[in-house]
Amino acid sequence: MKITLTSALFLLLTVTASAQVTDTLGYSNFMAGTEVLYTSPNGGYAFGNNGYGDKVKAQTYTHESSFVLRSVLLKFGDVVFESGDSTSAIRVNIYDNYGFGITSFGSSDSIAPDSVVGFVDIPVYELFDDGSLTNVEFDLDTIVIFSKFSVGIDLTHLASADTVGLFSTSDGDAMGSINAWELTANNSWFTVEESAFSWGLDVDFAIFPVIDENDPARVIEQTLPEISLFPNPCANVLMVHGIECIDCQILVYDPVGRLVAMQQFEGGSKPIDVSGLHSGIYILTVSDGFISTSNQFIKL
Repeated sequence: MKITLTSALFLLLTVTASAQVTDTLGYSNFMAGTEVLYTSPNGGYAFGNNGYGDKVKAQTYTHESSFVLRSVLLKFGDVVFESGDSTSAIRVNIYDNYGFGITSFGSSDSIAPDSVVGFVDIPVYELFDDGSLTNVEFDLDTIVIFSKFSVGIDLTHLASADTVGLFSTSDGDAMGSINAWELTANNSWFTVEESAFSWGLDVDFAIFPVIDENDPARVIEQTLPEISLFPNPCANVLMVHGIECIDCQILVYDPVGRLVAMQQFEGGSKPIDVSGLHSGIYILTVSDGFISTSNQFIKL
């Protein structure tokens, strides 16, 4: 991709937090730079939906200790809701970071957004572009992060008549060149500072996770045992071993976080028919409604 650049209004905001919230990641560093809304040469926005078919824009964070994710704050420079379709939405995905990605230094493994560990859909008509922050709340005490993670804005659920543009810092203001990622139309992760296939911009996105290190529900001590998947890769039937929860759901997500299969189960081992899925990488999550465990598999 190549782009032309236009800047948007820079507005200084303040954020307040409740007693339980210990940090809003990335906000102070973002505000130390210059806020910009970058356009795309073929319509739309570099960091929004555009003619290139970009699917996700994601910001990566590393935190020294485990915590519970409470919400995500987003700042949009433009929101256009022309479709009148109440189902038109962005999906806010939370990823762990063990995926394959491409940076300006070449191919790198285990650093890009990978498995979706949680998401929330926000209708376009609920997004703000008036200088306010859009607050995306996650269920309390259900998403526990242990180290490196990413928050992504999935644009694939937008109606064609609707447009969103996410603010970023200006080129060169980023705190790290491998923190801003995009998932392109061919399902490849690139850092946006990679110039051959992405935008060649060293920026951070206006995506700010709100975290609670206090963990009042002590969720960090409540985790399901790790599941195993066999055979992996598989063609038709995937065996899921190590399910120890009662009244579980088995959920299968595609690379951009869409739920493509779901089954109820009560523990033990379970065969899953994946013959109807397209070839590619998928995430299988086992959840009892409160805590979950996930693993990745490849469909041949």
